[in-house]
Amino acid sequence: MENQAVPPRFEGKLNSGSRTFMIVLFALGLIFLSCAALSGLVYLFYFKPISSHQLNPSQLKAMLRVDDIIEHYEFENNKPGKVLAKIEKTLDGAATVTYEFESDDFYVLVELETSKSIQDAKDSYMGSQLVSSGIRKLEGENGPYREDASLFKWGDQMRFWHSVQKGEINGFELIARKQRMLVSVEIYGIELEKECADDFLIPKLDEMFKEFQN
Repeated sequence: MENQAVPPRFEGKLNSGSRTFMIVLFALGLIFLSCAALSGLVYLFYFKPISSHQLNPSQLKAMLRVDDIIEHYEFENNKPGKVLAKIEKTLDGAATVTYEFESDDFYVLVELETSKSIQDAKDSYMGSQLVSSGIRKLEGENGPYREDASLFKWGDQMRFWHSVQKGEINGFELIARKQRMLVSVEIYGIELEKECADDFLIPKLDEMFKEFQN
């Protein structure tokens, strides 16, 4: 009978290449877990609301609302719509105020973001206007928005676009920053002219800033 080859006995040890691979894999795992934990802390600290509640009467009155539009433009027989009005605060003390109205006649979205520092507000403004500018570039020259830098000025930084549909202005969007506050406004269903900006919009922006700047 021929002798059968005896298989090599496993010693339970890893060669140097295997050990290096395991060390690298373990290190990558630690890095991944650390990044995930850090991302969670950043989200919790800066983005996740720790409180959310409806606006009180004084705060709601200060907001740019559909009631102000109807009163200023003297519209009649307007259809009812859905309203959302709330304020949210995050762990770092920043706050976001939202007012939204939607009906067959109008769409109004006003968002205020108060940051802990002017630099944070500048960063938020830069990010918001870059997103808006990018969207406008993708839409091209024949897109539904026309930027207007001469209609009016408010705050420390601002960009303004008319919304155009079938050759007619039917609304506007703006992004502005004043000190630590970032303001975003979208209104569809009206045309904003210079007189209306001076007599109606700017005073409401000032009123919102005064109410929510702290």
